[in-house]
Parts: sequence; C-alpha cells; structure tokens
Amino acid sequence: MIVVTASLTTGIVRATQSMAESLRLIDEILATDHVDWETTLSIGDEEFHRTKDGPFPNHQLRISVRPSADLAALNYMDHDDP
Repeated sequence: MIVVTASLTTGIVRATQSMAESLRLIDEILATDHVDWETTLSIGDEEFHRTKDGPFPNHQLRISVRPSADLAALNYMDHDDP
C-alpha cells in the first residue's frame, strides 16, 4: 500500500491510504490558494511523521498553487537520486 503524507498550506497534516483518498487530496491541494506557504507531500509505505524515531522521508514534493492567478509551482528533492 502507498501512503501519501501531506502538510497542507492550511496547517493541517493529512495521510491517505488509498488511491481514491489520494486523488481527493490532490484535488483539494490544487483548489486551495497557497498565499503564505506551500503544501509538502511525501510518498512511502507508511505515514511520515515527526518524532525522534521517525520515519523520516528522504524525498519531498512541494506544491504552491494560486488558482485565483492561474499559477502553480512544483519543487521535488530526492536525497537518494544523484
């Protein structure tokens, strides 16, 4: 199973555990005006969260969308991909 963990621009953190949930989350992200901060996504076998024990993602997809201005930006980092 693939889990999508999202830290939304609204300050809410959400994890999805099915394709249908993930697609709804992506639709929500793309419809939200990102005025102050981007949304951060990580994809893996389990939910990513911040504790001293992890798990910690080695990759990150940041999304910033302004539907009101017809603009969007993506930034992807993967520490395992040289």
